[in-house]
Amino acid sequence: MQTRPFVSSPRQMFRVYGYGPQEGTAGTCLVVQLQFHLVSQETTFLRIVVGNRALATDVHPTPGKCEGEWDLRAVVPELDTLSSNGAAAAATVPVTVQALNASNCTIDSLTFGSFTYARYSELKLCGRIATR
Repeated sequence: MQTRPFVSSPRQMFRVYGYGPQEGTAGTCLVVQLQFHLVSQETTFLRIVVGNRALATDVHPTPGKCEGEWDLRAVVPELDTLSSNGAAAAATVPVTVQALNASNCTIDSLTFGSFTYARYSELKLCGRIATR
């Protein structure tokens, strides 16, 4: 049996198998596929962080996968940084998943990839040009 490549978090709560898209504009739906191991019975919340912004994150079982595998979904926020002429610049920011307890304290965190904000308002999606 072949194992899928993954990245593990420091406390071994997360195994991130993949995510996408890795480029887009604000408003893009970002999906992270992961396996999550609950290490205690305390209430635990999962979220995606893009750059330094924690996002409202929907958690869904990954269709057709093993128990404990989840898709985390969140909408990419506006880019915070501006270029020297005041226009939004293309930028790459880290993507992180976090587990939080009921007191909103981080109990595990893993930065595993990046998201690049498109510099232009047109993206090629599924062979078509989409204008935002």
